[in-house]
Amino acid sequence: YLADRNQFPYGYKSKDDLKNVIRSTVTYLENWSPSLIVVASNAPSITVLDDVKDEYETEILGVYPPIKEAIEKSASKNIGVLGVQSLIESDEMLHYIEQEATSDATVQTYNASTLVELVESGAFLSDKYRTLITVKRFMDNIIEQDETIDVFTLSSTHLSWLYSYLKELYP
Repeated sequence: YLADRNQFPYGYKSKDDLKNVIRSTVTYLENWSPSLIVVASNAPSITVLDDVKDEYETEILGVYPPIKEAIEKSASKNIGVLGVQSLIESDEMLHYIEQEATSDATVQTYNASTLVELVESGAFLSDKYRTLITVKRFMDNIIEQDETIDVFTLSSTHLSWLYSYLKELYP
């Protein structure tokens, strides 16, 4: 396990920056001859992993937004994907949604970088009231725009740390 505290956050990095981060990290990890490397971040997995994984001997897997699973759970077939800016604004994410979504589904993406920052800063632990208010404002804004969205994916590995807040606010 390597926690990349040196080069994060990934959310505002360009595609070229993400490629450089993944290349340097994989090169470093290959010094230990791993059997497998998992890039546990949605943004580089979607945007650059396909471009770089064949450059290495080690098998490299990524993590991806669970679009199909969210659509299956959704009564309205209208889901929201929460992720960081570099993921949400990428052409690769649009292509991924096209591949994963069914024809009867609507998938909308939302830049949740402000929520990710609550985790990266540690505020979700030290300032629970501010975290609750920030999550509520962010989600209420989305729901006010489209109340038919009934399932959201937490498509940043940071967002799972806010699950208890989301569950409390939106059971």
